[in-house]
Amino acid sequence: MKLPKTKSKTIFVLSAAGSAVGMANVWGFPYKFHKGGLFFLIFYLFFISLFAYVGLSSEFAIGRMGKGSVVGSYEKAIKTNYKSSKIASFYGYIPMVISLIIAIGYTIIVSYVAKAFIDTLNGTLATTSSSIWFENFSSRSFAVIETHLVIVIVAIVMSLGGFKSMQRINSILMPTMIVIYIIVMIRMSGLERIEEGYSLLFRIDLENLSIGTAISAMGDALFALSITGFGMIFMGRMLADNQDVIVDSKLTAIFDTLVALLSAFIIVPAIVVFEMGHAKGPELIFHILPTIFANIPIGRGFACLFYLAIIMAGLTSLQNIFESVGDTLVKKLKISDKFALGLVGSFVFMLGVFLHPIGVWEPFMDITLYYIIPLGAVSGSIIWFYVMDKNVLLNEINKGAKKKQSEKFIKIGRYIYTPLVIIICILSIISH
Repeated sequence: MKLPKTKSKTIFVLSAAGSAVGMANVWGFPYKFHKGGLFFLIFYLFFISLFAYVGLSSEFAIGRMGKGSVVGSYEKAIKTNYKSSKIASFYGYIPMVISLIIAIGYTIIVSYVAKAFIDTLNGTLATTSSSIWFENFSSRSFAVIETHLVIVIVAIVMSLGGFKSMQRINSILMPTMIVIYIIVMIRMSGLERIEEGYSLLFRIDLENLSIGTAISAMGDALFALSITGFGMIFMGRMLADNQDVIVDSKLTAIFDTLVALLSAFIIVPAIVVFEMGHAKGPELIFHILPTIFANIPIGRGFACLFYLAIIMAGLTSLQNIFESVGDTLVKKLKISDKFALGLVGSFVFMLGVFLHPIGVWEPFMDITLYYIIPLGAVSGSIIWFYVMDKNVLLNEINKGAKKKQSEKFIKIGRYIYTPLVIIICILSIISH
């Protein structure tokens, strides 16, 4: 894989944010914000700040320290304290498998969005009820097989381009997404009852001041930052030694949260305006968004740009997974980049083709969101804060930092961050 270092803070942050931005921002956050109101937002901002400060920065730092495959980064981290460890050489395969599982489900939903883009472009979606249109293809097996195959192929091609291709895409994508969101918000300002929709977001409902709302915010913050114990470690490999991982992590979280907030400011008011209070999950994209675009000037054009931006955000997330897994195969099996990425793409596609119906995809993604992703975060946090030599981790965190972190950083990771991630994992399993 082409793995040049980047000395540009802006380029790295845009690339990391582009990899992190995904469906958690576009539908997970708006739906949960809608349900929880202001208390959800307060909890979310607290947890995403904590997770970025401790969890994301640690993954970036471990990736920079490893300078090899992600599996090798785990091995190096474990051996800082346990040089003869028998599990060190294969522990990193756990989060690698988790990343592959995420990619399988993720390609399906990006394929759904690609179909929305195509049908908006050719006018099909403009002449058909969004609910009927979505039901027609989401209930059938192999319904998006063409777009699914194209998405996998494009992800492979982008991965062959390496980090430079991600840099180029995200340096355009992230600002473009934000501009599109703002324009759509302005266009929506003239819709009836829009003020009522915004007031719904920031309502103070005392019943939402609860453990349930806090757990929901914790889980969404973890997913939004893509802290899965693998992909962001791979991103960290691109960091130069003079870059401040704490600052980069905070900036990544800011961009990521901005996209989530803008998504909520568009989708939630529309739920009120168009009386779609039942909508959740995929319906937020495939029912509400087409309705919004059908009711604003030049809506079809904005719809095409909007869906294209979501597709590109999804592709950069997939690129990160494909590259990180492919790089591990290259290192361990001594095969070429093309062959390794071909294997990853083939695996993801062949298993994913059976998940096209929404009735199959949703249970698969529920398992991924509520069991698999928290497990990946737990597997990483335990290594960073309980197994690894704390002085080695602190040294890596402090490289290039103007404000040096003390042992307090380790204590926060050990006694606050890791227990919270474990709580998310346990409660997710119990409640789902």
